[in-house]
Amino acid sequence: MKLLYNILWFEDEKEWYESIVGYIENFLKEKGFKLLANRYDTIGDDIFVEISTGKFDLVIVDHKLIGDNSGETLIEKLREDKIYTNIIFYSQYGEKQVRDIIKTKGIDGVFCADRDRDNFLDKVFKVIKNTIIKVEDINNIRGLFMACTGELDMLMDKIVEKTVSDLSEAQQNNCCSKIHSKFLKSLHDRMLKLKGLEKPANIRNLLELLESIHKWRAIKRLCSSNIILKKYKTEIDSYEEKIIKKRNLLAHVVEVNENHKPVLRSTPYIPHMQLGEFE
Repeated sequence: MKLLYNILWFEDEKEWYESIVGYIENFLKEKGFKLLANRYDTIGDDIFVEISTGKFDLVIVDHKLIGDNSGETLIEKLREDKIYTNIIFYSQYGEKQVRDIIKTKGIDGVFCADRDRDNFLDKVFKVIKNTIIKVEDINNIRGLFMACTGELDMLMDKIVEKTVSDLSEAQQNNCCSKIHSKFLKSLHDRMLKLKGLEKPANIRNLLELLESIHKWRAIKRLCSSNIILKKYKTEIDSYEEKIIKKRNLLAHVVEVNENHKPVLRSTPYIPHMQLGEFE
């Protein structure tokens, strides 16, 4: 799972754009986001339809574009259409010029910047930080981590199913039976459901009853006989420590404030976790 940050950028000087966009990409990467930047050098009618979809986190607009296009025309139209996406409006003639334009036209909610690289990036970084602040909230990050591990669970299902499907029917039956009998001993609340399965169990029905730790162990066992999985043995071996244990901890903690800093705390017997431990 990747966090995407979408920028719609109106700039007709490709070289200047390319000299700047890398800094923004790196800034977002440090925050855990991947930049998706869409650059246009002119304004078409279809652009308003695209912006109205709400998929963009930020719109960046140069004052002077190709032909008779002007940045303030675009911004006016967006606000008239009640599209309130964050906008950064900039000009080579300085921040004051675009700020005066915005003030004269009475347009609300627009951040103004100079084309000077340092001034421009400072403004962009501040606006981006403001737009992602809720995502950086420690409880939201916990939710994102849980969502990521959910996707990994689905991937493990596919790995086990694909690996088993490449075996002969007799080998599939034997594999399912071994996984079934092995996990039956350690599963408590699911034991009755597992006992109700026919032997040898169908792999899809069996996977629906297994928790992440048991799916991971199934893949480890399949590693010994599958050439493709053997190549990833190191990564597979580390999955429990890096993912499963942290996911289980995150599922049973709450956010508390200690020394004016948010931390995640579980029971009094388990030390609290700082956010950095999950990076």
